[in-house]
Amino acid sequence: MIHRVLVRVNEFPVDNPVCKVNHDRGMEWRADGKDDDSKKIAEEAHMSSVYSAKWFRCAVTALFIMFLATQPAAGSAASLQQPAFKKAIILSVPGLSFMEIDSQTASLYPHISLLLENGAVGGLNTRTPVRGTEDNYLTIGSGAFAEAMEQVQGFGRAETAEGVPAHVLYARYLGQSAGEAEIVVPEMARLRQANEAGHYQADIGLLGETLKAHGVSRYVLGNRDRGSEGGDLGKRHAPLMLMDKDGLVGQGNVGAATLLPDPLRPFSVKTNYAYLLKEMEKVRAPAVVLLELGDLDRLYAERSGYSETRFARQKQEILAEIDRFLGQCLALLDEDDVLLLFSPLVHAEAREQKYLLSPVIWYGGQIPEGLLTSQTTKRQEVIANIDLAPALLKEFGLPVPAQMIGLPVQVVPQDEAFPQLEHLINRMQKIYQLRLDMLYPFVTYEVIVLLAALATAVFQLRRLKKWL
Repeated sequence: MIHRVLVRVNEFPVDNPVCKVNHDRGMEWRADGKDDDSKKIAEEAHMSSVYSAKWFRCAVTALFIMFLATQPAAGSAASLQQPAFKKAIILSVPGLSFMEIDSQTASLYPHISLLLENGAVGGLNTRTPVRGTEDNYLTIGSGAFAEAMEQVQGFGRAETAEGVPAHVLYARYLGQSAGEAEIVVPEMARLRQANEAGHYQADIGLLGETLKAHGVSRYVLGNRDRGSEGGDLGKRHAPLMLMDKDGLVGQGNVGAATLLPDPLRPFSVKTNYAYLLKEMEKVRAPAVVLLELGDLDRLYAERSGYSETRFARQKQEILAEIDRFLGQCLALLDEDDVLLLFSPLVHAEAREQKYLLSPVIWYGGQIPEGLLTSQTTKRQEVIANIDLAPALLKEFGLPVPAQMIGLPVQVVPQDEAFPQLEHLINRMQKIYQLRLDMLYPFVTYEVIVLLAALATAVFQLRRLKKWL
């Protein structure tokens, strides 16, 4: 088509003795001849040039429309921003607190010490509308405060749930296939209904959905099961953090394979670190891997049955195993990979002692030693659970959805950052303790004063009535 147009434009060359084209002014024709034939030829040449110009404009317009038609639509996969080619390894240690992570005990664990000395550290505010580990996982995965239910958890697609394979139960409840997803949350509809009716109306599964849409693989490994049989003793809430909006996680295992039998451990099981490491070695970037290490949580769940000596020994053994596994994970990091160590909720003893913030450490990539902060908390050393999803997305260079109310985490470079954080944590712990010690007597005093004032007023009123 373009070739034809060019031919027609050149039907009357510039050096035609009858007609001349003023190229500076466009298509302007005039006749050099003075007879009628010359005028006629000039008029025909002029009309031909007009038609040629129209043909040319039409051709260009058609080509432009064809070009637009071949471009991907806004929001399609091809137009999405490409993620950074890296891995983010997330170690979740439920129950971990600043009673375990301090200057004295950390020196016993070399890899934890390495993170404290070289990573960005902070205290994580894990407050949610309903306090629970499952609520924090769902809140992190939504980037907004969300409410979970203890009985709603993830399963391997082939695991039995309510007498049928979990993927079959998922299809029964949601009327759709789980596809090839290895982890499913069959009761996803209950979570949606609870949060749609809630005050915050969290868009649950938003973190996983955003990662999936941009081609970032998601893995979840491990559990907090109270035994090797799962079922009613299952504690598999970690998938709530990385599931998509359909309640699915592409890869991972939260079943019995992640545990080893050990009758001398809480609930007769312990984490199968060899299996977790083997699965980790299969991961290819870009990917986010969430590993839930549940031994410390299980130990505190059985706390009342232990002697002080035996409990302390078990706790130290569990922390040493976590530290060794941490070292193996660090060995798998490439230059741009990052590692996040955090606790979704501190154990009950830490809460009683008012160590309410949980530890969070960000390490690797371009992250300097320093203190974590965000505009959500507006203070150094402290970030919120709703900030972790935006922080992960920013780590991959991905946009943060508007539905997430958390804000990306920042690092304030600081030498000797952990001692400064530890000082803050200890000061806050003392303030919380003193607050209760002072609050109860103060409230009691106020009640006594008010009752005394009321009694005096009644007494005076009676005297006044007698006088009248």
